[in-house]
Amino acid sequence: MTEPGNGDPIEEPTPGQGPPPDDLEVRDSGLVATGPVRITGHAVAGRDLTINVTGHNAAAGDLHVHQYFAPPDADAFVDERLPALPPAVREAIGRVQVRDRTLAVQLAGVLADARAAPSDTVRDLTGLPVPAWLAAPETPVDAWVAVGEFASAHGNYRAAAATFAKVAELGGPVRALWLARAALAMHQAGDREAADGYLTDAERLARGNVPFVGAVRAAIAGDAAGVLAAAGPPSDLAAVEPVELAMLCAAAYEAQGDRGRAIAAFEALADRYPDVGGFALQAARLRLERVATNTSPGHASDVRRARELALRARDARRPWHGDSAEAVAVACNAALIASDFDRALAYGLAAPAGEATPAEAMAPAVLQPTATAAIVLGQGDLAVRLINQVPDPAGQAILLGQLAERDPSTAAQARVAVA
Repeated sequence: MTEPGNGDPIEEPTPGQGPPPDDLEVRDSGLVATGPVRITGHAVAGRDLTINVTGHNAAAGDLHVHQYFAPPDADAFVDERLPALPPAVREAIGRVQVRDRTLAVQLAGVLADARAAPSDTVRDLTGLPVPAWLAAPETPVDAWVAVGEFASAHGNYRAAAATFAKVAELGGPVRALWLARAALAMHQAGDREAADGYLTDAERLARGNVPFVGAVRAAIAGDAAGVLAAAGPPSDLAAVEPVELAMLCAAAYEAQGDRGRAIAAFEALADRYPDVGGFALQAARLRLERVATNTSPGHASDVRRARELALRARDARRPWHGDSAEAVAVACNAALIASDFDRALAYGLAAPAGEATPAEAMAPAVLQPTATAAIVLGQGDLAVRLINQVPDPAGQAILLGQLAERDPSTAAQARVAVA
């Protein structure tokens, strides 16, 4: 008897011995089970299980077993994974969970799987063929809302737009709103023609009765006054629904040059939606802009508050692997302005030397202020290592100039290394 395909001799089973204790045998035709086979896996709920079959002349290649593994406690499984997802995704899955626990488990298991890059997850769920468990006619529309919000949060704007349009097609509540969301996503992707197409469809459905649609049209046209006119005079901007309309209004105040009102709006939104992160980050940026342009009513308080808001945004985005590097860069710059160079260094260096994640520490916007802090603190070797990681030659040149003012010999060596 030989093993299939390779001609190597293997021992015949002893007559009467029967199959091994696990009821599995290898024969010329492959793997044979004389009874039920139980396959268990760790942390595979919601995912398809792939078994890689290796061997010479293995005609079957890879065997894909599309099997759903149900956890013993579906609600606990979902609740454990929700914190690792963007806030809007959590809300959508929560609504799915009320109607279909099995689907909620599958969604949470796939979307919260940190082993897969978000872009790969989005491609798998929105590409063709659509996963069978998501393509069923009875799939709640909120499942697609979750996918679209996940794509949007991770910057996959084209996929987000297509998914929001699908939500509208499937009869999601206020269809015009979802088409306007699709238009806004395509605008973020830089495709004005596609954005206009979605928005025209939204306007046809809305017939002037959905303020968000008019606000999106004005925002895309760069008409800040039009955004505010479409939204109407809100007594409490943070209470405006949908939240995207409130965001457009806050951005409109900024576009009009009213930083004070924009800051107040973004901070109010940050207080109402503490897990979002983006509102706190934008308020922090505006406070630092006010300092940089010498229009701040309180230099020290603006810098201090900007740092607090940036760290808050960082901590809000980290659990769901959002772009926390943006927030770290603002925190580093706020610390530099406050002459708190030790903390600037700590914010920007990767653990264990600092507090940053590897992705944060390697972001160009973080490397520059971190290198500046190292230069000021006289840590020339560290500064050179950081400067060498800056991808922009112009940025490197500026930092090397700063280093040369304090440590000419180290800067000269660094210039030779860069060259």
